[in-house]
Amino acid sequence: MSDAIDFNDESFESKYKEYSVIPKGSVLPMILYLERDKDNDDQATNIFKKSSKDNDVVYLNSKCIVTSGEYKGAAMWNALTVKGGQVGGDGKALAPIITGRICRSIIESSRGIASNASDPNSAASRKLKNGWIDLHGLEFLGKVNVIPAKDQYAEKNTLLCGIPPGHKEWYEWRSSIPTQPSPEYPTPEQPIPSSSGTEPPTETNSSRPEWATP
Repeated sequence: MSDAIDFNDESFESKYKEYSVIPKGSVLPMILYLERDKDNDDQATNIFKKSSKDNDVVYLNSKCIVTSGEYKGAAMWNALTVKGGQVGGDGKALAPIITGRICRSIIESSRGIASNASDPNSAASRKLKNGWIDLHGLEFLGKVNVIPAKDQYAEKNTLLCGIPPGHKEWYEWRSSIPTQPSPEYPTPEQPIPSSSGTEPPTETNSSRPEWATP
C-alpha cells in the first residue's frame, strides 16, 4: 500500500491575496498590532526590541493591516523607535521624535481628536494610560507611504501617518464603522496576555524603564 497522498484533485482556495505595492498617499482604514518578544515574559518590556546594529536603539515592531476596500488584508510594517538613534543639533534623538508624531496622529485618528484641540478631554485622550501597549489593536485611518527599492530589497509600503478629524476622508470612514467591533479582526498574538481576551491589562509594574513610558 502506497503512503503517497495526492492533493491534485482538491480545490484550490486561499484566503491570502497577492498585493502589489499600494500607491503612495492612499488613505485606508487600518488596525495596528505590536509584536511581542516571545522570549521575554516581562509584561512591562516584552513589546520592546533592541537594534542588532545599534544597542542604543529601542523600538516597537508594529504591523498595520488594511481592514476594508481594495487592499483589504494587506500589511505594512513600521519600526517605531522609542529610544536612541541619530542625534539632531539640539542633542535630541531624531527617530523618537518621528515616532511621537506618527503615534499622535494614530491616536487622534482612532479616538476622534482634532489635531488642534487643546481642551482637557482631548489632552487626556492623547495619553496612553497603560504605556505603549495601548497602541495595540487601535483602528484608525492611515496614509500609506512607499519606500523605494534599494539594492536587493524591493519597494514596500509603510505607514506615513494617521488621518485625524478635519479631513473629509476621516468623516467618511467614521460614518462607515459599525457600532459593534467586527469579529473579523480579533486582536491576534496578544503582546501582553490578558484574562479579558483582547484588552491589555492595567499597567501595575512600577519597574518599567523611563524610555518605556510614552
